Amino acid sequence: MTCAESDLMLMLTARRTLAEALAEALGDPFDLREQEAGFAVKPQALRELWAGFAHLHQEVKQDQLGLGEMAPARVSIEPLIDWLSMDLEARGEVWQRVFGLVMSKVCPPYETEYTHWKDPTYRAQQLADIAGFYAAFGFDPQAVMAERQDHIAAELLFLATLQELWRVALERGPEDDAPRVCAEAACAFLRDHVIWWMPTFARCLERRIEQLAADDPGARPVDGLR
Repeated sequence: MTCAESDLMLMLTARRTLAEALAEALGDPFDLREQEAGFAVKPQALRELWAGFAHLHQEVKQDQLGLGEMAPARVSIEPLIDWLSMDLEARGEVWQRVFGLVMSKVCPPYETEYTHWKDPTYRAQQLADIAGFYAAFGFDPQAVMAERQDHIAAELLFLATLQELWRVALERGPEDDAPRVCAEAACAFLRDHVIWWMPTFARCLERRIEQLAADDPGARPVDGLR
């Protein structure tokens, strides 16, 4: 395996793990409790993966990124580790404070809530396109969460699935066309269903947490989501 191939394999592994961690962080912790699931990646392993990921992207400059995006070198993985290390019951209580018992109007975790065109037909087409991506790669979000296809955790888990399929295909050898298919699907899904709304969601989520922290400075668990 060449150095470039080794770097790609590392990047795909890091992307998959980080997408899974973010999906778990942004999904309903009470769903995880019911599945008897928990944070599978050890903190030190996640730190090492993030360090490797940041190293691979060390040449990325802030002025090369879009609105709301940050260069990996400027981002700490520690808040994510702190949040995922919390007890599921405590996380669930904080999660409900942030997102509410019904869909949050401040930071809704659904892609189609960020479209400027609120026409129901357009939203249905967007959901159908997402479902088409999922079906093409055998991904069923309903198997792990009771949410719509456009929930941020579902989309992140699909990206994680694509990274793993891509990595496995590369291991099979260059004669396999699957790596190209996975790469093209990942780029298309990122373009059409991720990068245009997730940075906005992240900023809305940050503001929501800041508001809750200001309203109740003693509510330390909220800090874990920051």
